[in-house]
Order: sequence, then C-alpha cells, then structure tokens
Amino acid sequence: VRGGRTYYHWQADLLPRIELLRQSNIDFAAIDFFAVNSCDLPFQQDSLQLLGIPPEKIIESTKLPHIKAKKLLVPSLPGQVGLIAKWSSEFLRETFLPQKATPKLDQPRRLYITRQTASYRQVVNEEELVQFLSQYGFVKISLESLSFAEQIGLFAVADAIVAPHWAGLTNAVYCQAGTRI
Repeated sequence: VRGGRTYYHWQADLLPRIELLRQSNIDFAAIDFFAVNSCDLPFQQDSLQLLGIPPEKIIESTKLPHIKAKKLLVPSLPGQVGLIAKWSSEFLRETFLPQKATPKLDQPRRLYITRQTASYRQVVNEEELVQFLSQYGFVKISLESLSFAEQIGLFAVADAIVAPHWAGLTNAVYCQAGTRI
C-alpha cells in the first residue's frame, strides 16, 4: 500500500487487507507468501506475528519488487486513503486489544506523546509544554521506544492524550470511549 512503511498506513490500509482475506474464508495455511511493503520495523513484525503470519511467509516488495506467481490474491484497499473505515477500526480493536500487554498499576493515564526523535514537525517549545502539562499529571512518552503491544496498552487505558498531529495518533483507535485527545 502507498505509505506502507508508516505506522498509520500499515494499520489503516495494509492490516485490514489481510482481514479481507480472512473474511473471504481463505485458509492462511494454504497461502505460500504474503507480500507487504517491508517488514523490518518492530510494529510491522509484531502485528503480523499477532495475526499468525510467520516471518518465513513474508515477501517484502521493497526488496523483491518483481514477483511471479501462478495465483495472486490482491484484496482491495479497505476504504478511502487517509480515512480508517469503521469496520477496519473494529477489526483492529477486536484483533489487537485482547492481545495487548496488561496495564501496570503505575501506568500513566495522561499522556503527552512526543515527536522529539522525529526528523521534522517537532514542537519547538516542547520543554515548556512538558513542564506545563506535568502540573496536570501528564507524562511524556516516546512511542518509538515502545513495542506495538505496549503502545496499544497505553492508549487503551489513557484518560487524556496530548500530541502533535502525526501517525502515532493512529493508536487512538484503541482508546476507550470518552478518552480526551
């Protein structure tokens, strides 16, 4: 999918396509390979593993752009590019929420999601912002340092989230109703 190396497009466009195969009653064991953009990022590996797709069945189109197949199944995009379809959100929640890490008692419920390690679109006065938000119980979190399951677990129990607009907010799909963003 376009942008398949990014967190948002991976979850909004690529993973639901795998669900379309499942909904078509296609036996995953009968599929020789699954072609994806890449699979070198931890969230990609973790999500495919949670879907039961073993690493040896994954072909990365960035490494092997020309594929010859006797039979090729290509599921449609799950909706409009840039919008997560309702059924896709439900699929992500039903599939990954039950498998998330159990929240710890000391896990923060008010999150400030930083873009500190990003190469662009950083918050220029972030230290001031973090100091201000800490008065209200917000904790600075770098999503890049967390596993896929840990990210889901954080968003699943969060009461409030402050973040600049970016792909990390894709995890809002795992929030409870009433979480303030």
